[in-house]
Amino acid sequence: MRATAWDPLGRCGQGVQNQRHPQAVLPLTHWLLCPGWVGSLANGRVHKNWQPNAFNLSARPSRPARLPARACHGSSGYSETVTAEAQTSLQTFLAWAVANGVEGIGTEESNIGLYEAVGGERGVVCVKDVQCDEIVMRIPLSAGIIDYKEDEESNQLLYEGAPWSVRLACKLLRLKSNGGGSPWSPYISVLPRKVPSVLQRFEWEDIKEIEYGDLLRKLDYETWLVSYAWQRLDSAATGGASRDEFEWAMSIVHSRTFGMAAKEGGVGCHMLLPLADMLNHAGDRVPGLFRCPYERMDNVEWKFQPSQLHPSDWELVVSAIRNIDKGEEVLLSYGERSNDDFFLHYGFVPPHNPHDEVVLFGDLEEAVSWYFDNYLFQAGDDTSRQSLREAALAAGLAADTQQQQPLRLDGSADTEAGKIRVVAGSFVDGRLLEAFQVLGEGRGLGPVTAVQERCWDMLAEMASLEQDLSTLSQRESEHNFQYLAEFYTSAIGKYVEAGGTHPNLQKSRGQKPSESVEGKPESTAAKPLTPASQAAITFRAYKKIILWDVILGLARL
Repeated sequence: MRATAWDPLGRCGQGVQNQRHPQAVLPLTHWLLCPGWVGSLANGRVHKNWQPNAFNLSARPSRPARLPARACHGSSGYSETVTAEAQTSLQTFLAWAVANGVEGIGTEESNIGLYEAVGGERGVVCVKDVQCDEIVMRIPLSAGIIDYKEDEESNQLLYEGAPWSVRLACKLLRLKSNGGGSPWSPYISVLPRKVPSVLQRFEWEDIKEIEYGDLLRKLDYETWLVSYAWQRLDSAATGGASRDEFEWAMSIVHSRTFGMAAKEGGVGCHMLLPLADMLNHAGDRVPGLFRCPYERMDNVEWKFQPSQLHPSDWELVVSAIRNIDKGEEVLLSYGERSNDDFFLHYGFVPPHNPHDEVVLFGDLEEAVSWYFDNYLFQAGDDTSRQSLREAALAAGLAADTQQQQPLRLDGSADTEAGKIRVVAGSFVDGRLLEAFQVLGEGRGLGPVTAVQERCWDMLAEMASLEQDLSTLSQRESEHNFQYLAEFYTSAIGKYVEAGGTHPNLQKSRGQKPSESVEGKPESTAAKPLTPASQAAITFRAYKKIILWDVILGLARL
């Protein structure tokens, strides 16, 4: 699986789609397409010269270990190179999956198979034409690793109040510690050895390139949670794992968890589901600027439903939402999420994501306080100021203009629903506009102008958009940064020519210096970019595009 997360992307509930990271065209040394195929990927398709390669299902154990009744979900594999050992692990995993009730792969009648790229990236590809609404795969929840509230072992071994991510990570580690004796050993052996998340992959120099405060606060929380949980856990809870192994397990569950909604609301269980987590992400994408209509790039969707053979059991069913050609990759949307979710937990940034957003304020009270501090610090006495504050808050809270927040992939509702955002394209939270309207009455400062001022404040704390786009446009990318660089350089230039000005304009257009080891300013463009730092600059560039769109009047306010 190339994307999912706990805050960012767990999976959830019937009818809720998953999110995963977009798939660039990858150089492949082979395909492992059960029952076995050899080929390569070009432009999202298998080359026509692939040949069958023997995959002996009879090699599986004659009496495979059956899994306990309670269990659930999965994760994708990642390794540095494609090796014979990796191929053997995949073949063993596929035989295990078929033996434990997974349908759609591993037989001559199957419509899909697995591939592994040179860099270890894995995915699922159609080996036959698939029709719209046709079922691509079925995965019984009994094949997964699951955390549920009534799990006595976890309740006894873990500290009270441990979040689901810690509980599921510890369960994964306990099963892993059993080695080949674990019924889930074939599945655990193909989990990625290193998750490309910010927590696992980024050095401090890369993190400094992010510059976006809300994402940095999320990263701080994740770092704290790992440290806090590790201090509270004993060896029995983690299966004797090391601190590094615990961090790995946390990254696994944050990036590949599915959640099933409970009847009474909320999440009934969180799961790792084999094979489903190998589906890569393709979400909505804007073909041009964010003002353009966006296109749906995925070709399958998933849902939980009772098993046809055993109605008391449940399964995850993945179905085609359009016709899929032979050789085309099977792609799943992880959901309508911001870039924060993908970047934090998967280490990638979706190109032209119409659901990206910038958090302007932590909540409505912070927004009102910001307005008072900047524009009403001398307005009236304490009583009148308090009355005005209460009126603004009441107006904002009464504005029922926000769209209902979708459940996350892990089944949780958006716990950050109180944050005040502007979304790519762009839409400003109606609560903010209503509150600023009340605060600005009779003072000559309209709500749109106030929102633009907030955007100026945020841009002043970040590096120049023009410099970032110039840096990124020099590298091959599916983001089309060269076009974006030309457009925004021209648009900002025309804004200045038309008389647009602001105290923060020069700072927002000039490169923000970062201190080198010698204490001298050093620009990002002058430093060699690591893949991690390039991802960080890509992430922050999209945030600045959203802010500049508001200032340039491109947002739909």
